[in-house]
Amino acid sequence: ACVTQPKHIIGADSVHSAKELTRWQANGRIGISTPAQSGSGGFVWEQDHQTSQIQLRGPVGVGSLSVAIEGALLRLVASDGTYYDADIAIQQMQNQLGTELPVTQLRFWLMGIPAPGIHQWQDVEQNQLEQDGWQISYQQWTQQADLRLPLRLVLTRDEVRIVLVIQTWQLSA
Repeated sequence: ACVTQPKHIIGADSVHSAKELTRWQANGRIGISTPAQSGSGGFVWEQDHQTSQIQLRGPVGVGSLSVAIEGALLRLVASDGTYYDADIAIQQMQNQLGTELPVTQLRFWLMGIPAPGIHQWQDVEQNQLEQDGWQISYQQWTQQADLRLPLRLVLTRDEVRIVLVIQTWQLSA
């Protein structure tokens, strides 16, 4: 029999749960809307165990941002080459994007699972998650073998709305 694999996923031969993934990359589009501004751009998120490398291109007129997260350490490099570390990096990213981007939780939410800590699924299909004041709505999924991964998710908190559309997944066990 002929089996067609989703065009959105590359790899993941022996992985049966998103929690088992240690290395992955998501490429896609991001849209951010706040009361003061809105915009869109692209992103590449590379995860290697506990290290995240995030490239944001163009959202809300930013140009580009490079974010590295290693454990609890956050570093940011702005498009002009300016380097920020720790709390200053978080504040600078918030200033440029016009809102907080929950990068430490987003790593998990992108995979369709809650971040560590208190959370609540709002429906039995696990398409609506509430965590840390954010509402995460999973609007589209893809499937490879036993692995279910989001293709479109919307994060809302107060008057902030962040839309993420994953165009391609690259996965490793």
